[in-house]
Amino acid sequence: MTVRARVRLPLVVLLLATLLVLMTACTQPALTRSTTAPVVTESGKYLSSSALAQQLALAIGGNLDIQTAFQTIPERQRESVTADQFQRYVLLLRKGVPGRIVSLVAMNDNQIETVRQQVLDRLPGQQELTARTIGFWLNIRDSGIIGDRIELYCQMDEEGIAYLDSSWISQILLLDDFTNLYFDAIDRQDVDSLSELLRHSIPDDLARQAISSRLVWFYRNQVETETAGFRLQTIRIDGLSFAEKLLTSVSPGNSMTRTIELIPQADGTFLVDDLLPSELNLTDTDILLDDAPVLRIGGDTNSALVTLYSVPFEVITGKPVLHDDSNCSLLESGKSLIQLRYEGLELTVEGDCYNNHSRWRGRVLSVRLTSDKFSLGTGLKVGMPASTLYAQYPFISVGDKVAIGQMESGEVALSAEIENGVVTSLRLMMQDA
Repeated sequence: MTVRARVRLPLVVLLLATLLVLMTACTQPALTRSTTAPVVTESGKYLSSSALAQQLALAIGGNLDIQTAFQTIPERQRESVTADQFQRYVLLLRKGVPGRIVSLVAMNDNQIETVRQQVLDRLPGQQELTARTIGFWLNIRDSGIIGDRIELYCQMDEEGIAYLDSSWISQILLLDDFTNLYFDAIDRQDVDSLSELLRHSIPDDLARQAISSRLVWFYRNQVETETAGFRLQTIRIDGLSFAEKLLTSVSPGNSMTRTIELIPQADGTFLVDDLLPSELNLTDTDILLDDAPVLRIGGDTNSALVTLYSVPFEVITGKPVLHDDSNCSLLESGKSLIQLRYEGLELTVEGDCYNNHSRWRGRVLSVRLTSDKFSLGTGLKVGMPASTLYAQYPFISVGDKVAIGQMESGEVALSAEIENGVVTSLRLMMQDA
């Protein structure tokens, strides 16, 4: 071997070794290095916003001890946040990181403006704090979800220095305290405690007790993990949201997770958005008169031919209060949309109107019961105690919540109006109407 060859071989080995080192450095995720020397601003006195966020990210990912991360943040940049608050905040954020944090990306102007507006929609008194807030995305790998990430926020003061605002963190920790109480009641299957925590979300005592019982049953029988295993999805002063995994047998072929949210109010109370889907008993798509069916929503009915005890329908119900051009309009399809009001019963029908508005035939799109003259198939009727309705459909009392059922003719929804603990109306409506 020549001298030149002997020299060339060590050079090749050196180059290969150097290349290997570079490749290793390039493939190492930026947020897996444990460091206590974060990037600082040009003055060398304070952390930049991205460096501050990175310190948080390192602590969240477990690559930097929480208290070490706290100490490396200049005192001015953690305002009056205590070490205990910082630790609780980081541990809470860890619930949103089931995999490895691989990158930290600043939110763009549109994204942070959307966040600010969402916060103000719920907490209009937080304009000053919200205006100072900036955001980052923590991108996560190995969580089992493609494109998985969680939000992270800090604030900017008048001099452009990034900091962790104690008000932002303390509001989140108060919300976390309430969340822990709620989850604890679920884990203990404590219906009474759960009902008390839902007081501001569901003012009606009867409905709240029925809903609390249903929630305890649901979490015991249909949720795969205990509350400690729920995945944090959103962590902001306007709410914490969690994803919970359902048992495979609960929703085969459908989404295996559902999301709940705990929301603070300006008056210091908290709301819980933990509504369960209500499945309509299809027997309740039948409308009964004296315990005998007179029509079914979604089906075809003819005012002259549908009979009850061999008597034409309108002989039993009486003629509609009004049926003329004012409540019978022609649709583009050539069919008529007919609004009919009988004693104790209101109908919306799509079909044909003939004999100078004296008869109609068509598909019933909606039915509204307004008196106890009529009832649904299971016996639900106007004038009954709300508790009887809640026993079957507990969540129907919350806002515009409805019970949904699937028929051959489409999806149908049941809603109710309740006053002073009494059902005042029941409405069935085709969802495509």
